[in-house]
Amino acid sequence: MNEAVRDWVTNVKDTFYYRFGGGISSVSVLVRDFQSVIGREARRQFLALEKKLPDYLWLAWRRQ
Repeated sequence: MNEAVRDWVTNVKDTFYYRFGGGISSVSVLVRDFQSVIGREARRQFLALEKKLPDYLWLAWRRQ
């Protein structure tokens, strides 16, 4: 938590943290909402750059 706060203070203009205590259901809602935003942004960028959507999309995720 301390490192997250340090990062936020250093990069306050473009770093956002969500702190919650509502249990597992609020986590799943948060993940759903973030995935929706990421999906819409990815779609927008693909259409802007390629003028079409890709046939396949691969995601690589690395946990720190």
